[in-house]
Amino acid sequence: MDEQANVRVVEGMFTSLTRGDISGVLDRLSDDVEWRIAGPAELPFAGVHRGREAVATFFRDFAQAAEFEVFEPREYFAKGDRVIVLGHERQRIRETNRVVETDWAMVFVVRDGRITRFRNYVDSRDAPTSSVAPAGREPTSSAASERR
Repeated sequence: MDEQANVRVVEGMFTSLTRGDISGVLDRLSDDVEWRIAGPAELPFAGVHRGREAVATFFRDFAQAAEFEVFEPREYFAKGDRVIVLGHERQRIRETNRVVETDWAMVFVVRDGRITRFRNYVDSRDAPTSSVAPAGREPTSSAASERR
């Protein structure tokens, strides 16, 4: 698949996400996708999520903990099977009503028209936190909550 086709896969995934179409997001993922969300262990949805079902659980957990007020992918860069997206978001944490605003980078690996790996990078100072972390998730290390 060429680089621009890979960008279109990621753009399509974001289009589904912004419409709230989680099935459309999941349709663009490989069966064995690795979805890594940076953040402290206290963040209920941070960690490594393997497989479509685990990613669906991530989106359910996220929706229970927070809501996006703004989610803007702004720039796309492709090199081989990698697509890097720079963007901005503002989310409201349901538990505290706190608003968190941050710029981010997301790295996708696309193979055979499906996203096989995802990792986000945010400024850890801006990462939302919650007092409840679900059991059974692999936490991200402090190095995984990359700082700019």
